[in-house]
This record gives sequence, structure tokens and C-alpha cells, in this order.
Amino acid sequence: MIKISASQIKTYRACPTKWSYDKLSGLKSPKGSGKGAAFGSMVHTHLERYGLKEMLPPSDEPAGKVALRVIAGGHVPIGVDGVYYEGMDPVGRMAPLCRNSLPRPGMFFLSSGREDVTLVGYIDQLDVRDPTVPVVVDYKTTSNLKYALTTDELMSDPQAVLYALYAFATHPAQKVIVRFVYVHVKNRTEPGKVVLREITYTPESILPYTAGLVSDVSAMADAHATRPDMPKNTERCYDYGGCPWMSVCKPIRGEPLPDGGTIRIRRK
Repeated sequence: MIKISASQIKTYRACPTKWSYDKLSGLKSPKGSGKGAAFGSMVHTHLERYGLKEMLPPSDEPAGKVALRVIAGGHVPIGVDGVYYEGMDPVGRMAPLCRNSLPRPGMFFLSSGREDVTLVGYIDQLDVRDPTVPVVVDYKTTSNLKYALTTDELMSDPQAVLYALYAFATHPAQKVIVRFVYVHVKNRTEPGKVVLREITYTPESILPYTAGLVSDVSAMADAHATRPDMPKNTERCYDYGGCPWMSVCKPIRGEPLPDGGTIRIRRK
């Protein structure tokens, strides 16, 4: 069974070559996920413990300070019937989303046409106090708020679409709200501003984004079988501190495009 996550789809859309190195090459990444990812995971752990067990994060460590900033903003309600967190029934590990389980409202289905593909992911918080309008919340740390998605970008974001589909599939939802809670972290030590991005899907409005998701998932699943040469997007080489595969991939400035143009590496 091929397992595909929202983060894989985002990587594939940004640069198919990077995704192929990550998932098809069998090579170990030249460098790990980095301190930023580890720090974000610790913040998530503190928020989950608070949501599940009412354990306040420690105020004398950086990740605890960041989690406390999110909690102080009222973004982690506890002891409320209908609000669930990862590791807490009925959310936990997100149920596999196969073509036969998606979704019921409006009688549309996420059909990739493949029985060998499972979409997986994790939900940080699911608020179903009103099951007709579920609210899916995801917490994110960022070193720069320029990386926070705009509402327009969020509408087509694979994670937002996938989690909304899960909410539609598991509740009698007339619409689904997806909310990203971004907290700016200065030098991985001090919490800064907290910014919310929120969008609402209906069974009708999510359809075109579902179609895009299905198309990408199908292409990725095909690549698992055929292992084709994947196109490079050298515009994204320096995103988020630089691609870990650059030493292997060796992207060339001015690499020709199929239409005769060229791609220029741009530092961001």
C-alpha cells in the first residue's frame, strides 16, 4: 500500500525531483529535518499535553514559552465536550482516506481510481461542538511570517483540503472551517506574534481542489511504479534554508525548460 501525505503532495508540487529523492531514491537525506522541525515538534507536544491532560508547558524553556503564547491566545480549549486533540478518540491518527470512504456530503467522492493508495495525516485539533460545521485547527511555528499562507493559498493547500475532506467524511457537515494558527518564533527562542488564517469549504467549493489532489496523487502513485525522471524546479532550491538534496541533484543555473525557456535559481 502506497501512503501519501499532504506534506508529500506539497513537496511534489514544489519540486517533483525533491519528492522523488525523498520517497523513491532509497537514499538517506544528506541532512536531517533540522533544528527547526524538532523545535516545532516539541511545541506540538506541549500543546497536545495541555489539550489532553491540562499540563501547562514549562515557562523556562523556549518551546514551552511558544506553546504558552498559543494557549494564552485561547487557541487550545480544554475540558470542552466536542473538542478533540491528536491521540484522543475520535481523532488520533487520521483514518486512512481511501476512495471508498470519502466523503458523504453532497455524494461526491475522492476517487483516485487506485486501490493501492492511502492518504494519511494528523489533525492537531478537531472542534465538532457543532457537527454540521466542524473546525479543523493546525498549529504551526515559523521563523518568518512571510511563510504563513494567505487565505487564497490556503484554499488549495493539500493539508487544508485533505483535512476538510476528513471532516466531511466523518461528520454530517454542511461546511468545514480550516484554521491555521501560526506563531512567529524568533531565533527558536522567543515567541512573537500569533497569526490566524482561516477558510471555509462547502461540499461544492472543495470539489475543484479535490480534483487537483486526485490528479497529483495519481501521478505520484504512478511514479512509484515506473520511477520516471522527474522535472526539477530550481526556483525552489533555496526555500526554507535550502534543499537538502542540492549536493546530489546539482541543479544548474539556466537549466533549459521544455518550452525553450530557462529556470533561474533565486535565493529567497
